[in-house]
Amino acid sequence: MFNDDLMKFNFIWVEIAAIVLFVYLALNNSIGHYIGPSIDHDIPYAYTSSDSFWNLAIYEDTAQSGDFKYYGGHFQGGFDDVIAFHPPLLYHLVPLISEISGIEIHDTNWFILGFLMINSCLVMYLIIRKINRNVALMALPVMLGVFSVPHAESLYQGLWSYLIATIFLIPFGWSIMQGSEKNSWTYIGIFGACLAMTHIPELVFGFLFVMVYMVLKLVIARFNVANWFSENKNVILGGIFAVVLSLNFIIIFNYTWLAKSGEKLSFEPLTQVTGLGMPVVLFSDLGVIGWMALIGGLLTIWNIKKNPELLFPVLMFLLGFSNYFLFGARGLQTRYFWPVYIAAFVGLLFYSIFTVIPKNVDRKVLTMVCTIIIFAFMIFTISPAEYRGSLVNADRYDTLKYISQSTEADSRVLFFFSEAHNQGAFLVLSERVPYILYMNNVIEYASNNSYSRVYRGSLVSDGKGGLPYRNGLFDFGYHLDEPGVTIEDMDLCSFPYIVFDRRTSMSQLNPVFQYSLSVAEKLINSGNFAVVYQNDQNVILKNNLVGGDCVEI
Repeated sequence: MFNDDLMKFNFIWVEIAAIVLFVYLALNNSIGHYIGPSIDHDIPYAYTSSDSFWNLAIYEDTAQSGDFKYYGGHFQGGFDDVIAFHPPLLYHLVPLISEISGIEIHDTNWFILGFLMINSCLVMYLIIRKINRNVALMALPVMLGVFSVPHAESLYQGLWSYLIATIFLIPFGWSIMQGSEKNSWTYIGIFGACLAMTHIPELVFGFLFVMVYMVLKLVIARFNVANWFSENKNVILGGIFAVVLSLNFIIIFNYTWLAKSGEKLSFEPLTQVTGLGMPVVLFSDLGVIGWMALIGGLLTIWNIKKNPELLFPVLMFLLGFSNYFLFGARGLQTRYFWPVYIAAFVGLLFYSIFTVIPKNVDRKVLTMVCTIIIFAFMIFTISPAEYRGSLVNADRYDTLKYISQSTEADSRVLFFFSEAHNQGAFLVLSERVPYILYMNNVIEYASNNSYSRVYRGSLVSDGKGGLPYRNGLFDFGYHLDEPGVTIEDMDLCSFPYIVFDRRTSMSQLNPVFQYSLSVAEKLINSGNFAVVYQNDQNVILKNNLVGGDCVEI
């Protein structure tokens, strides 16, 4: 038998080994599996959604301008005074790390997301460890579920503002629990401001946690307000500090996204489309782990008064059902982190079982055995996300780069046909004001074998904030409210550059594809359009008679 000191030493190394194994498996089953072992790609690799490309466009714009005060006009309707209304933290962090590391921005993003997701799990580990180290060890492997489908869809589908906010929400919960410690108001304020400047819904969830937690602490203090205030004054100071740090962005958010996006509190059953383009995570997706966590939570609910730290994972799990009564799609989003939130209750279930085992059996040995079993179970049952390609292949990316480097800075570019019409945000990588035709309108003309100078289409821009500009601290205007900004009639002769696809991998779009090539041929035959660039994917035509009668159709 080991003496006590040697067993203590060995158990510490077991804990270190478990953490190292967790980090390795988390990387291997998430980013390492999805984009490969290298963060070095010539094109935006594994970017599969519009949200991904909007984020990438903002990263690159921030890197070029050196700040995040205004957006580049190329993805805001050509206006150079549109104030940056997205939560700023992520859009500072990625370009900064890219500049320091020398890694391309589109690859730096994956590194940061993976690193911070793993870090958030380890912070949750520390929260659980404050309750019991044995429970924390058995909970750790359960958190691997957040790196597998369907939970990892927030990572792969570009919901990175939500993801980064959740990553900060967990240390924010931890910081609230340290509220009685000296100077804890500083990191409470910093993490609170991080929530405000990453994704506002998570700030709301964090505020709800603080309210419930403070009430619970008041109950524990037997409603002794003086003692309660003495223990929690740092939480109040931290809240004030967070508001001071993030006040400017909160004002911007209120007058842009909140005022113009149309998003509001809602009831959203699972059968209703969320509008996020994301699969809904169901409780059944947790499998046997979910039921174990539910049993563990019910068996140990009484520990919340003894261990208020349990309140955070309980509340965050329950908020996953808030789509039914208040938060709509934002409540559904919290489900992507369910494996992290329920992990404690799996550990508590096993620890509760330990209490009925004879006391002469070493609890540390039981913990090690159970941890190994849970790791093995997770390794064989989790489903890593498969690589699903990218909306931008090498040729399409070269086309966008040609436009950004070889056309006039104020150019408007019309993309006549693309099989990625429904995910057109990647067009902003052209760094010119992009327009795209409505697919249904092109299909209508193609089916009738008819032609026109004017087709229906739209400006590609992030208009959820109304293309806002600022006249004063609380005085905002909106370019989208101005006449002529949202016109849908696209006159081919009004565009200096028109881009056509030369191939399609979607057989059902082949008739539309062939029709678009016939339009390109008519433009070239007019004598007013010339091919200025082409590769296997695209051909770019330059209009030499912009604003005139460039073609007769």
